[in-house]
Amino acid sequence: MQKKPWKIIAYTERLGGGPGSQEYFVVRELNPHAAIATLQTVRTDLLDARCEVKGEASTDLLDWLQVDDDVFSIMVLS
Repeated sequence: MQKKPWKIIAYTERLGGGPGSQEYFVVRELNPHAAIATLQTVRTDLLDARCEVKGEASTDLLDWLQVDDDVFSIMVLS
């Protein structure tokens, strides 16, 4: 089986309360559950974060970002 690129948002809480942040990733893996597990293995600080798979990333997005890794951070919003 070939790995697929999954779009994932990780929601993290701010220490002491208040609005947290959102981090956007592309993770290549066989299925959405494996993609979250791989992300949390690479980014252990996200073990307690709520992670949501937003679907498969399009080839246009991958070409535009020039993604060449299995785990790729797109942006952080806080």
